[in-house]
Amino acid sequence: MIDELTHFDIDYNYTFTLPSFGGINLDNLNIESNDLENDTESKFEINDTRKDLVERATLKKFNVTILVPIDAKFTFINKVEIFVETDALEEKLIAWKDNIPNDIGNYLELETTSSDLKKYLTSDAIRVRLKTTSSSPLMEDLLLDLRSTVEVDAKILGI
Repeated sequence: MIDELTHFDIDYNYTFTLPSFGGINLDNLNIESNDLENDTESKFEINDTRKDLVERATLKKFNVTILVPIDAKFTFINKVEIFVETDALEEKLIAWKDNIPNDIGNYLELETTSSDLKKYLTSDAIRVRLKTTSSSPLMEDLLLDLRSTVEVDAKILGI
């Protein structure tokens, strides 16, 4: 019973612009974010814990949606990979989707790693890198919404 009380979810939401590069077909495209503030302190406080009490952090889900243009679809992508890194930690593959079908819409649900991401979660800032393998050229820039949920197992203050 107490173990269940130590589990909670943290949701993240990032937006990325996937550039078209004038319709040139780039087999492999890498887009990296600037440092993203990892505002976990307030989320830990809400759950009566601190980052030094986190025992494990596991990625439960990772989804990518095309926001703009609203009628765009992921038909130009064969594969997508999401990586995370910090200044102190090496880059780690955290989510991916291979063999994306041609009839896919504007939403992708990615496979996720089962690795412990505690050190990344408790860092002050992270960088996210999106890597795609394309099957056809992208004709216009896309605004992407990246959403993830991390399950945290942490000791609760006072228990």
